[in-house]
Amino acid sequence: MVKIEVGFSPEGFEKEMVQQTKDDLRTKLQGLDLGRVKIVFKKRPGHQLAFQFLGDPDAIDKTKQILGIYA
Repeated sequence: MVKIEVGFSPEGFEKEMVQQTKDDLRTKLQGLDLGRVKIVFKKRPGHQLAFQFLGDPDAIDKTKQILGIYA
């Protein structure tokens, strides 16, 4: 089960962007049994948005692979 959370209070355009990204992630991961994974949206210094993946390392690796994140 993938849980998606926002770790800050987005406003204006950021709020729309975060909601659209959450919807896109849910669509891509819908129906897949990946194990326990939590994706948290963070806001880094300098106003950069970032993902933080928490959970089982194998489940995190599978999730990142499905989403096309290789960093």
